[in-house]
Amino acid sequence: MYKLISIAVVLVLISVLSVSATALAKGKPSSGSVVTFDSGTTSSTTHVEDGVTVRGFQSIVIFDTDGDGDKELDLKAGGGNTIFKVDLGGSVFDLTSFDIDRITDLTDGGISVISSEGDSATITNLGTITLNWSGITGFKVTVISGKVAVDNIVINGDGKTNNGKKSGKTTCLHDTGHGTTKINVNGNSVDAHRAHGDKCLTGP
Repeated sequence: MYKLISIAVVLVLISVLSVSATALAKGKPSSGSVVTFDSGTTSSTTHVEDGVTVRGFQSIVIFDTDGDGDKELDLKAGGGNTIFKVDLGGSVFDLTSFDIDRITDLTDGGISVISSEGDSATITNLGTITLNWSGITGFKVTVISGKVAVDNIVINGDGKTNNGKKSGKTTCLHDTGHGTTKINVNGNSVDAHRAHGDKCLTGP
């Protein structure tokens, strides 16, 4: 009797581990995954954490840039670490937000962020940048001038495709706590921005 129970328990554990391994292989993070750059696997050009891949243009530079004990992604205009891209291996996801922990020597242009669906933002302020971009397969961040530290990229891996629900682009004003940033979002993201308190100038 005990032997049968033990065998059943072992089979259940094997089944659970197999499902977990399959989920990891697909590279889909759970809802609300956060890339902190404090764990995961880092090579010279990529950082993989919680199923999310961060790809550098020529290199990935990760260290504690502001001395707070946590690592950040360090970016510098004109260097090999000027641009980074984020994706889930082609899977659709929502980008909720990310933090700008440090920004220095900013002369013009700021930080450009563009999604696979054409959402865009130019950032010149510190703080949490809440974008709420939905139904995207990736986004690219380019430092146009200065040095920037990026941290805590919040991604929801359960994003849905647009399916024609709402089309077009809408301009919203987002308050980072250190100033206002103008961002362009796809139609599916407008409701989330308005609920967050952003002022959307046009659109549905």
